[in-house]
Amino acid sequence: MNNELITNNSWWKRNWKWLVTTSMLFIVVIAMVLYSGMGKIGRDLAQAYTDEELYQKALVN
Repeated sequence: MNNELITNNSWWKRNWKWLVTTSMLFIVVIAMVLYSGMGKIGRDLAQAYTDEELYQKALVN
């Protein structure tokens, strides 16, 4: 019977494929959002939720 210790691979060696693939996909999606103008729409929506005067006037009028 062979009684050698079992060595585990490092996290990077076990998971590099999905990590690199997910990172590249994330970069592509972010680039598409920035270049398509969706970033401006997102900023406008975030501003609408944070600007109290903006939605108070909308409810009064």
